[in-house]
Amino acid sequence: MKLLVVIPYCANDAVQAERACDHVYRLNGKKSIGHALLVVNDDVHAEMRMKVKIAAELAYETVEETIAPTVAEQYLNDKFRQMNNLFRHAAMMAMHQFRWPWVWLEPDCVPVKPSWMKDLAEAYDAQPRKYLGLISSQPGGQKFMARCGVYFTGASFELDKLCQGDAPFPLITSTEVVRRATPTDMIQYLNISTVESLSSISNSAVLVHGDKMGIFAENMTETPSNEDQLPRLTRRQKREQGIV
Repeated sequence: MKLLVVIPYCANDAVQAERACDHVYRLNGKKSIGHALLVVNDDVHAEMRMKVKIAAELAYETVEETIAPTVAEQYLNDKFRQMNNLFRHAAMMAMHQFRWPWVWLEPDCVPVKPSWMKDLAEAYDAQPRKYLGLISSQPGGQKFMARCGVYFTGASFELDKLCQGDAPFPLITSTEVVRRATPTDMIQYLNISTVESLSSISNSAVLVHGDKMGIFAENMTETPSNEDQLPRLTRRQKREQGIV
């Protein structure tokens, strides 16, 4: 089963998006694998867009790029509406142009196993529901699906109107997505702020959301594409931590 990788980014995380594509290329064993859709906010400069696209074309077999429509001027500083706008555009493109299930891969959501695309595609294909993702609970106990997950081809039908407002995505998914979703431990949320954080990555995870500084990629050893390997600490890092 084909799985489309949707990579959204704005001006403030464009460098991170480029770095994330470089990481996928290394994780692939320096091979181009899979299919990607770059969904770009209109605040990204053309030169930066080109850098991200070049990095993506190394990591993926095919790459399409689309620029999301501009939000109304009064919402230009509204991060929730900006992200919802990118999501709406991506869902529409996936439905009309690709017609495949798709995974929403934000720049700080890092693949941690070479087989991540295959594993997610197989897991989605093996379950009967429309969505596959990390199900969490808000402080009040209401469940929601985190945005970085797998969506069915026609997700635009169900989510487009809900994403037109400025509600945070968890509020949207708590009403419409959770009851149609299969929970998975293949996607993990983890705030990776130090090298020590890497030890908290679950063995079952293939995606880890929360690596804003690219710590996983910086500490990943070169590895053949058929091996599952978490980053190893360098000798210097071990000395700093008192391990050696």
